[in-house]
Amino acid sequence: LGTLCIIDRKPRSLSNEDLEALKDLAATAERELAAAHLATLDELTNILNRRGFVMVGQHSLNLCARQRIPASLAYLDLDKFKRINDTLGHQAGDRVLEQFATLVAGGARANDISARYGGEEFAIILPSTGVEEAQMIGERIRNKVESTEFKLAGDIIVHLTVSVGVSCFPENGQGPKQLVRVADEALYQAKGEGRNLVRCI
Repeated sequence: LGTLCIIDRKPRSLSNEDLEALKDLAATAERELAAAHLATLDELTNILNRRGFVMVGQHSLNLCARQRIPASLAYLDLDKFKRINDTLGHQAGDRVLEQFATLVAGGARANDISARYGGEEFAIILPSTGVEEAQMIGERIRNKVESTEFKLAGDIIVHLTVSVGVSCFPENGQGPKQLVRVADEALYQAKGEGRNLVRCI
């Protein structure tokens, strides 16, 4: 955010018409900012969507690059989530995703950037975090998911697990999309080894 400054070549007094025009300009700016904000949020979970994650994440990684500090990306995928949709319906699946998003955002630190990247896949950029610490954060989230009772309508409770892939910046890529691609390979490895695991590349 910044300021919008209107200047002239000489001092002048503003008329009521001028003030109304400025108010209109301010309202337009606010609407544009609100629209941009909504366009970067996931409607279901109310955290960043993929577009917002790539935009905000790139800014965070650029800052890490300038300061020459490491960063990592954790890519999370709920194990066998399709069974929830298939057996209990998409509304139940949505409730699980809402609760999972709260859990992911709650497990992130103040400067971490978490998002619903797509479907049941979530991503977190972890600034100032090496791969070993990122693995520990991934394990913490994995343990939390495993011990959580996901509550659905009608007092139905389901238990889930999550698989996590971790990639590191700048070794595995310069931007969020590249880091997600590499972390997805680590995630695939975790799934292949039996799920409910954290794997790093």
